[in-house]
Amino acid sequence: MTPETKHRRTRIHRNGRRYRLVRFHGDLCTWLSYRKVQVTGLENIPKDGSVILVPNHSNALMDAMVVLRTRKEPTVFGARADLFETPIVAKMLTFLKILPMVRKRDGVRNVIKNLDIQEDIITVLEDNVPFCMFAEGTHRAKHSLLPINKGVFRIAVAALQRFDKPVYVVPVGLDYSDYFRYSGTSLTQFGKPINVKEYIAARPEAGDAELYRGMTNLLRERMTELFTYIPDDENYDGVWAYTKLATVGRRRGPLTARLAVNRQAVASVLPADAPGNAEKLSAALDLDRRLHEAGISVLSLGNGGLGRFLLKTLLLLLWLPFQLFLGIFALLQIAPAEYMIKKGIIKDEAFYNSFRYGLYALVFPFTLILWTLLGTFVFHLGFWVSLAASIVLDYLAFPLFYRGTDAYRVWVSDLKLLFRKDLKEAFRKLPR
Repeated sequence: MTPETKHRRTRIHRNGRRYRLVRFHGDLCTWLSYRKVQVTGLENIPKDGSVILVPNHSNALMDAMVVLRTRKEPTVFGARADLFETPIVAKMLTFLKILPMVRKRDGVRNVIKNLDIQEDIITVLEDNVPFCMFAEGTHRAKHSLLPINKGVFRIAVAALQRFDKPVYVVPVGLDYSDYFRYSGTSLTQFGKPINVKEYIAARPEAGDAELYRGMTNLLRERMTELFTYIPDDENYDGVWAYTKLATVGRRRGPLTARLAVNRQAVASVLPADAPGNAEKLSAALDLDRRLHEAGISVLSLGNGGLGRFLLKTLLLLLWLPFQLFLGIFALLQIAPAEYMIKKGIIKDEAFYNSFRYGLYALVFPFTLILWTLLGTFVFHLGFWVSLAASIVLDYLAFPLFYRGTDAYRVWVSDLKLLFRKDLKEAFRKLPR
């Protein structure tokens, strides 16, 4: 690592004007990307020391964006090192306050590079800027946790050896209504922090291995309390299918209330080998499979009868001209995203929403210029009117189009369900 690179990285957390402008744009795009957003537990982030945030990693780039949006102050993130292999991408990521983290799978020689990155992280923590680390090492679109990397506590201990102030590890729970469809809901919860210095001081007889294992287990325990956690074993699919079906019509109100309902449903079928639970999981899996084969959403099971369907039909007919207008306005963002997804260019389904978000945020300046020029010189609205209208529509058209698309998708599902009495009956008889 050159001295110039080292100097640049240790200043990565400085909050410049350009970053604040990009940050405002990114935060607004993130907020608009979800039809409902809730953040709780910000009071759990200590102000008397350094903070390492550790969220579960289930939604690729969107995990970082929803964590970043929760606070106005800067946050430095860690991301897998292979993203930095292209110089221009590395420069962009560094500007966005992201540091490369080498994983074990990248080879022992490359892992040594983390010692340099660790120095940068300690500098960030010393200046009281939070560092966010996805300690599972990779993302996975599941309501579970991979093994937690002990590296988060190695960084914390190294920081304690450098400066004389507390270092806290704060568990973060990220809960989404859907990993693959755009414009769902997002709940971010900050849990009870772990004071690393106090934890170590309370166990003077423990060796390093025992301390790291204990802190990692405690962190994992606190993380699982903050989202819809399902043990990742052979019963995972059955438990998740049962949770979706058992909570139909009950997930209303604040997102924390929906989470509580989800967690209650999960707890009701665990352990899976308890009397009656195997029957519940089997019935849920079978019904979930039949719904999928019929192209019917679980949401349709709670959407009421014929009267409600007719009312929804009328409303969606009235909305149709607006839906077409939104699609035309945001075409330069929507078309490339859906084309590349449909053609399989984006192979990992868990990246679909991250890719859509990226186009939404990055293409914005170009579409803003385009529509402002068209409004000024073609529609003769005047420059300032065109600019103001373009800003509003450029932010709203993309997410509103996807919300409308999802409404029409569920309407088609509702229509199919009207003719499937067998599925309604199976849902009614589902063991609770």
